[in-house]
Amino acid sequence: MAKAKKPAVKQTKKKAVAIKTKARPKNKARPSTKSRAQAKAASKEALIKAAMDLVPDHGLDISLDAICEHAGYTRGAFYVHFKNRDELMQEVMTQVGDDFLSWIFENHDEQEPLKLEQLAIKLINAIATGEYPIAKNGWIRPHQLLEACLRSEKLYKTYEGLALESIDKLATVITTSQDNRTIREDIPAQELSQLLVSLVVGMHTLYDLDFPIDYSKTLPTLIKVLLPNN
Repeated sequence: MAKAKKPAVKQTKKKAVAIKTKARPKNKARPSTKSRAQAKAASKEALIKAAMDLVPDHGLDISLDAICEHAGYTRGAFYVHFKNRDELMQEVMTQVGDDFLSWIFENHDEQEPLKLEQLAIKLINAIATGEYPIAKNGWIRPHQLLEACLRSEKLYKTYEGLALESIDKLATVITTSQDNRTIREDIPAQELSQLLVSLVVGMHTLYDLDFPIDYSKTLPTLIKVLLPNN
């Protein structure tokens, strides 16, 4: 009797299961010291520019939140650069003041020194056009500046420093004019410079109040007083 055949066992091959492994993310390169420094400088510049933009409408007493919002940065970014609002405003005042002084005392004529009369005419035009920063149509109105200086010793010291720098620069122009005998030599240059800067401060304050004075005539008259007696 033939033996019964055992049923064939169907062997199935096990399919190899491909295990998908996620590729390890490459380590992102850390920002270089240079790029971090650039970002830090950019945030500081944005905050300074924001304050400069807001001063004409709000004076120097702008809220910190308004400055940060206008600049597009947080208070945290602000405190990276400045201890408080007044410290920012000191930076702003210094930049605006230095820019103006560089412009007003700039002499394009290499052959001839800057004359006091030329400087007076340039100043009158600057006040009228708003290029002079402390005027009703300039960067800040006189009363806003004075109020901020009364409130903050730091802002007062900054303004004082700019005024003293103006006096020194003007005294140099006066000395040169006296050496060239275009104005009287018997008046001490430093004292005359202090007097003229004081007159300018009073002048732009009266101009802000629409006081009826024609400065295009009064300053040239003053220059005539200073002319040497021939």
